[in-house]
Amino acid sequence: AIALTATTTLKTMVTDGTVTDINSFIYTLSGPQAPLVTASPGSKGFVTNVSVTLAVSPTVSIHFSTDGSIPTALSPVYAGETFTFTATTKLQTFVEQGGLSEVKTFTYTKVEPVSSIYETNPNGQVGKYKATGMEVITPAWVSGKAGNASYADWTEDMIIVQGAGFDDAKSFRGHHETPSNDPYTLYASWDDANLYLGIQFVYLNDVFDPANDKGDSQWPTWTAGTMILAFDTNAGWTTGLAADGNNPWGGLKGFTFTEEMGVDTVFYFASNPPFQNSAIYLANGTNSLTRKKADALPTYKSEMEDLGVVLGACNGSFASEIWGYKGSGIAGLDDVANFQDCATHNRSGLDVFYEMKIPFTALGITKAQLETQGIGVMFLATNGQSPVDSLPHDPATVDNAENPYVLDPSTSAEKDDCDDFTTSLARIGKQ
Repeated sequence: AIALTATTTLKTMVTDGTVTDINSFIYTLSGPQAPLVTASPGSKGFVTNVSVTLAVSPTVSIHFSTDGSIPTALSPVYAGETFTFTATTKLQTFVEQGGLSEVKTFTYTKVEPVSSIYETNPNGQVGKYKATGMEVITPAWVSGKAGNASYADWTEDMIIVQGAGFDDAKSFRGHHETPSNDPYTLYASWDDANLYLGIQFVYLNDVFDPANDKGDSQWPTWTAGTMILAFDTNAGWTTGLAADGNNPWGGLKGFTFTEEMGVDTVFYFASNPPFQNSAIYLANGTNSLTRKKADALPTYKSEMEDLGVVLGACNGSFASEIWGYKGSGIAGLDDVANFQDCATHNRSGLDVFYEMKIPFTALGITKAQLETQGIGVMFLATNGQSPVDSLPHDPATVDNAENPYVLDPSTSAEKDDCDDFTTSLARIGKQ
């Protein structure tokens, strides 16, 4: 036997006197490696607190520090406990085996509450009753707002959520991605039989990153992305997941809502009207979701349309102000000085306005209930498998925005994480 102690190429030659054959055999010796430590979750941002656990393979003692010092074999040993951090913390680990050791660092960054740019029910506004109703944009997509009488129906006293521009996950990492999923304002109105919602999207690459200024492909209507409306109609609550613990809408990861949010009804629909795909899910008494149309096939496409819901969109914006985020990271969202007014930006033709008409019957409510009890609403825009912005703004939509996406490091990991929503819904009809 030949004993090898390093990476070696072994060559052999055989011959029968007539034919000679030479072969090469490469033996690569890889040295031992230090055990691998993982943290769940990995490095991320958080608002109030974050809970973290550690694991290691193969099993050895994990030494750790949380005070900024470099851990050693003399540092405390992890005993399976859950760390709960309420301030920005650097969790460092040390493992050792067979003379090999490794130090790893996991960083948990506390993100302050967002600035006063963000408002929910500003001035106590809960939407506005309009006896004649709202004229939803038809046909389903209109290029240009000129001639759309419905566009002028909306007024600033109907605003129930004011967000910001250039604060979606793509704005922190991956400006070059299309389309732009950056909702800015949510409007609400109602008549005797219907609820009306208006959703303004903005596009601000032309202001903050001209090198990545794109064309019509920035419209969220360009592709069939998933949009979500979460309602509290006073009919129980749901985590937002199906009974099996997964997101009920194929292709999305399992984001959740807290009990305090009171979400009991969730609309899923495609971003390119008219409805290419849509479904309504209801709380089922066990805190999970069941499809409203129980006999619907997984490929059923027009559930919302069958219930009388109408969706339309056009490009443009009528906002008198568009506050865009000019900061460099998610930590700056709490400082009003990091925003500038972009209402006169050159590419306003890439802003998009959606309108939706929802019969009260589709929500299982009446006008009287809306006006005496009120309902709650949150809008979520997605990219990839996860929400990347919301109205009202929830920090969960950007907690991984600065981290690289595994499949494309030039873009944000936010489109591949699981978000836990905690922000209160906006109110319609009554606070």
